[in-house]
Amino acid sequence: CGDWADIWLNEGFASYFEALWMGEVEGPARQAWELEDGRAWYLAEDARDYRRAIVTRRYASPDDLFDGHTYAKGAWVLHMLRRQVGDEAFFGGLGTYLSENAHRPVATADLRRAMEKASGSDLGWFFEQWLARPGHPEFSVRFAWRPEEAALIVFVEQVQRTDDGTPIFRTPVDLQIFAGEETTTHRLEIDGVRHEFSVPCPAEPDLVLFDAGHRVLSVVELPRSTRELLVQIERDPDAIGRKEAALGLARRLGEGAAVRQALERALREDPMPLLRAHLAREIGRALHGHRWESWSGKWEVEDPPAQDPEGTLAGWAIDVLAKGYEDADARVRTASIRALVGFRQNEAAAALASRAAAAERSDATRAAGLRVLARLGAPGAAA
Repeated sequence: CGDWADIWLNEGFASYFEALWMGEVEGPARQAWELEDGRAWYLAEDARDYRRAIVTRRYASPDDLFDGHTYAKGAWVLHMLRRQVGDEAFFGGLGTYLSENAHRPVATADLRRAMEKASGSDLGWFFEQWLARPGHPEFSVRFAWRPEEAALIVFVEQVQRTDDGTPIFRTPVDLQIFAGEETTTHRLEIDGVRHEFSVPCPAEPDLVLFDAGHRVLSVVELPRSTRELLVQIERDPDAIGRKEAALGLARRLGEGAAVRQALERALREDPMPLLRAHLAREIGRALHGHRWESWSGKWEVEDPPAQDPEGTLAGWAIDVLAKGYEDADARVRTASIRALVGFRQNEAAAALASRAAAAERSDATRAAGLRVLARLGAPGAAA
């Protein structure tokens, strides 16, 4: 890059191509998971610390620019640009960008010119809203099914503050409707503050997903019922959507056997190992409020635990985590053991942690067993 303001051309590409490589090695769900981790980093930084444009000359030190905006949001901008122009134009545009600028410094405008040449489209609006302006869309979404019209009415509002330069965004969003055995997808074009869409829907929907597949860097406010979450964890083809459903259901453990059965089934059968590991963490967190954070190397206390005066939920959770410990993937086994950390004075939890500490073939899982035993203060833990 020719200027620190354009450092995202280095690091955004590095982050996005890492996600592409993970998808090449482990499949599309892993690529989505990698991008989702980046989304969480950027959104946390935006909410807690500051909001800025990706391309900016306002900084005290160049080091200030090596952050979640440059890396994670930069990767997301490339991901959304690829979707906007299509794969052929995106990768063709990258070839043009590289060949025309070989051995010389570049600016964001050089990437834009190459992408416009490849796609035949004016992309000024895209580069302006995602790179020259701060923030991201925050959607408030509501639905109303009208059987007399055989239609679903979709109300969408962009509710982000704009007094800091954050724009009203223009972006396509996919709407997915699950009704009985039928699943349909509709493309909505968002370009204003408020929209009311009418899409065909002859049967009452069981579940409606806004931004299906999580293809837009955004925050979506859309309340979900327990019934909808149960459908989502079973039927959403997107691993990130199933992850969101798992998080919602883990916070509703007391709402009946169907919730616990859905979580147990997903921990046993979901095809995405990282999602199975996430489920184990969330089950532990729901019962005792602790969750292991790999970035900090410690357990973080998040939410107050679920009410479980008779210990029935704790017994269920330890049984489920014991099944998670039988998983073929060491990441799932490690998460299942770490999730035991809050079950103090529980012989079954201590016994399972002891098994991992003594005989586990994965170093990470064995270390988790040792850490948990130390935290539980179980008899014999010191030895």
